[in-house]
Amino acid sequence: MPRGSFASFGGGARKCVGDNFAMAEMVIALATMVRRWRFDRVPGSDLRAASLATIYYPRRLLLKIGRRAPKAAGRQSG
Repeated sequence: MPRGSFASFGGGARKCVGDNFAMAEMVIALATMVRRWRFDRVPGSDLRAASLATIYYPRRLLLKIGRRAPKAAGRQSG
């Protein structure tokens, strides 16, 4: 990795002690958002990867966010 580049959570002897907690928290937050909201890509988005050291992200991600329709109640047996 080039000198001065960013490495999320670091590495080796100076690795972040909270990296596992942070990753778990991010997964829970993302799952909560995806469950409640619908994310639709808007025309004009550029999904080609742009890199920032070890992180890759879309160059221009435009989203339209809307509420998900509530799920119908499950069937009752009996």
